[in-house]
Amino acid sequence: MFTCAWCNKGILEDTEMFSIGTKKLPGIDLSDHEGEFIPLRLSLAQKWADGFVTPKNSPAKKEGYDIVFVACSESCGRALKQALQNEKDVAGLMSMN
Repeated sequence: MFTCAWCNKGILEDTEMFSIGTKKLPGIDLSDHEGEFIPLRLSLAQKWADGFVTPKNSPAKKEGYDIVFVACSESCGRALKQALQNEKDVAGLMSMN
């Protein structure tokens, strides 16, 4: 069983699920966590989301994703994707200062 990274509901084995891949911010080293789920703080959304750190030879890593999240629905996936983008935008603004 998986847990939706956005709403925290359980996702049963035979249920459709959605994945959201993202890149890590520059300067963050996740190599010690490859193949593991790690909690990530989404400060603006005031949530925690568990993401899977992609192993270096995985298909997701080859597609450019460092972390993959699982969502229970398209709406949760969209909300999570927007929250991730908001965090990235703010981090980008902060690094410009």
